[in-house]
Formats: sequence, structure tokens, C-alpha cells
Amino acid sequence: MTATEHSGEATTESVAPAVVAVVVTCNPGFWFEESLAALRDQDYPNLAVLVVDAASVEDPLPRIAAALPHAYVRRLSRNPGYAAATNRALRIVQGASHFVLCHDDVAPAPDAIRKMLEEAYRQNAGIVVPKLVSWDDPNVLISMGGTSDATGALIPAIEPGEVDQGQHDAPAEIFIATGGCMLVRADLFEILGGFDAAMTLFGEDIDFSWRAQLAGARIVTAPSARVRHVEAATNGMRVALPMSDAGEGESEGVTSPVIDEVVLRRRHRLRTALKVRRRTGLLVTTGQLLLLTVAETFYALFTNRSGHAGALLAAWVWNATHWRDLLRARSRLRQNRSVSDKVINARLGSTRSRLDGSIRREWELRRVRLNREGWAGRDVVGVVRNLTFAVWMTVAVIWLAGSRSLLGSKPLPVVGRFTPLPDTPLDSLKHFLGIFPAQGFGTPDFTSPVHLVAAAIGAVVFTTPILAL
Repeated sequence: MTATEHSGEATTESVAPAVVAVVVTCNPGFWFEESLAALRDQDYPNLAVLVVDAASVEDPLPRIAAALPHAYVRRLSRNPGYAAATNRALRIVQGASHFVLCHDDVAPAPDAIRKMLEEAYRQNAGIVVPKLVSWDDPNVLISMGGTSDATGALIPAIEPGEVDQGQHDAPAEIFIATGGCMLVRADLFEILGGFDAAMTLFGEDIDFSWRAQLAGARIVTAPSARVRHVEAATNGMRVALPMSDAGEGESEGVTSPVIDEVVLRRRHRLRTALKVRRRTGLLVTTGQLLLLTVAETFYALFTNRSGHAGALLAAWVWNATHWRDLLRARSRLRQNRSVSDKVINARLGSTRSRLDGSIRREWELRRVRLNREGWAGRDVVGVVRNLTFAVWMTVAVIWLAGSRSLLGSKPLPVVGRFTPLPDTPLDSLKHFLGIFPAQGFGTPDFTSPVHLVAAAIGAVVFTTPILAL
């Protein structure tokens, strides 16, 4: 397929850069015809549409032919996931300047693609994201990208349910281009090898944005380009199929059955964080991820979300199982890296702000659900059970940390000597090396290794040693 083969009025003599909209579909719903019609009605003169069907139960070709007769269609015999299906465009399309990577449940305004392309040339951007709004109420904002913290977690620029009052109408440079609909320079997509095919659903946009940033590409917003989005997968409106192994050349050996969204997001976020960091940064990030996993597991049990706690542990198991593919991905990324971690770190958001926002949104959702369902809809027994477990686990951790002063010395058996911890990680390191000013140079006493552990953990999480333990 050439970029002008199915572009309607466009010809090979057209001066407008060739753009191909790549639409991946799988068991599309009521929205499909309207989404295709929106692409058909675009005012950009040199637009072709490629529809990749990921093994839908019912052949969507009659629906495509009725709504968008000039579209090029490629049906897959099995469902490799959204990322791998989108990557098929690299094999099929030739001569395109840009790709518009779309879900099958988005409807761009008639001028959206043209405005995204204009913004790409105006700001010399590799990726452009539009203003994604609600399908039923275009005044409600859904997404306009955002940033990320060091662990690969998205910090969205849009709050849930935020009303569009022009507050985001100025074009801006962002770190993460969220999925649904994005304009990507074709050569950039090819250099980076497309999406990570191991990420079947959810998180491939964050991973791709990270890799694009490391390759030196800019990501910007085009607020004047409006795109309606159903969010069918997130809202449980899509009938999904089990996903087969990735195709040839697409992360061989990676399998991904359709499972819970939380599980997919967590394991893909962890894969991104382990992939993009250099060796030194990788050690620090891994330490942060381990501590955050423990903290979030306690929080999930405290709020009666045992499934969420299981997803956190399953993410580590999945990535450990696919460590060979992860090493290959890190090697490919190293070949295209042109920006240092120091530059990237300056663009990242803080983990604390991400956690604050996540907790705030979580409790807001719980408040709305409680108002709607009342206490009759709450699993009170489950809450009490998990709260009791979390309390006992907290007590056990405190006891193992040796904080004798918190619980009192009499209830605890005398086992060795509990060492008081200094105020800073540096002081803990000095204690371990025996050069603390109060002791002079060197000390005849045995130095507890807890000082070294406290110094290391405190340095990773940027807190005092007592809080680190």
C-alpha cells in the first residue's frame, strides 16, 4: 500500500504530505461507522486510511465498505494485541510522512488531522496529541497527555471529569502522549520499531513516549484539534478475544491472554521503567519500585482491594519471566538513545505528586460509589479482614526494624542490642564506617550493618533512615 493509494481525491502530484490513519479494530461496537465517517470527512487532502482488524468474530469489511469505501483493510488471523497490530503499518505502508494512530472508537473533528499536522510542522514535533473529549459530551475533557514520574506512572494533565473552559487551549510541550489518537512522524515510528509488541493493551503509549523522548523527539499538544473518544475498553464496552503470541519479529515468545486491566497496566508500567533507565538510574528506580510495591500492596489491602495487590505482585512475576525479551528491548533502545537521563529527569514529575493525585482520585471515586450504592454495597467484612491483616503486618515490620522505642522495651524479648538510627542517610553511613564526629576516627565497637542498609534505603527514597525502615 502506498500512501496515496486510497486517499480519495489525493493524487501522486499532491503537494500535501501523505498521511495514513491507522485504525486497529477488534469486535467494534455501535461507534464504528461514526468513527470511520469522521475519517472520511476530514478536510486534509492527502489522507489514506488503513484498517487493521485483529481477528474480530464478525468480519467488519461490510461495515467498513459502507462507511469508508476507499479504506484499505488488512484482516489478521489472530489477535496479537493493539500494539503489534498497529505495527503492521510498518510492513504495509510506504511513502507516508506521518501516521495517525487511532483506536476504532474515536471520531476526529473534520479539521483535526490537518491541525495536528500543522502543529507538528510549526513546532518541529515528532508526536502530536489532540484534545480528547467525551463521546457523548464534548465539553468534558478526557486526555491531553501529561508527564510521568521516574517509575513510569502517568501523571495526566487532565483531571477526571474536567470541563473544557479553554484552560488547556495553549499548545504545550508534554512528556507523555496518551493513546486513542496521536499523530506520529512515520520515520520516527519506524526508527523506534513502533510500539512495544509485548504490551498487548494499555501502557504502550507511555512506553513509546519515553523512547521517543530518549531519541530526541518532541511531543506537543494541538488543543484546536478535537477528537471524541468512547474509551470502550476502559468502560467495559468491548467484547475482547484471547490474544495469541506476538507475530514474527514482534517480541517473539511473549504471550498475553486477556486479563484484568489493572494487571496489564501494572506489568507494562514496570516493563517501561526497567527498560528506559541506564544502569545507575536503573538501580535507583528498581529500589523505588520495590518500596512503592510494598507500600501500595499495604494500601490495597487496607482499602479492601486484594485484586489490586495481586496485580502488583503479578507485574514483577511477568517481567521476571520475560527477562530475555526485556534485555533485547533495552539493547534496541540503547542504539537510538541521544538524550541523557539527566535531561529526562528534569522533565519528570514527582512520585509524591503522582501518589497524591492517585489517592485523591481513588477516594473521590469511592465517595461517588458510596453515595450511589450506600453502605449496603460495601463489603464490610472484607474491609475489616484486610484492615486487621494490614495492622498486624505493620506491627511485624516495626518489630523487625528494631524500633524498640516505639513499642517499649519490656514487651520485646532482649535479642542483641537495638541500635538508634541517625537523622540522615549520610550520618548512617558515617556510623557504619566508624567516622562519626562524636566517636572520633574509628570505634572499637562492632558496627551494626543496619546503618549501611538504612543509609542505602534512605538515599533511594530521600527520607530519614528511621522512616526508610
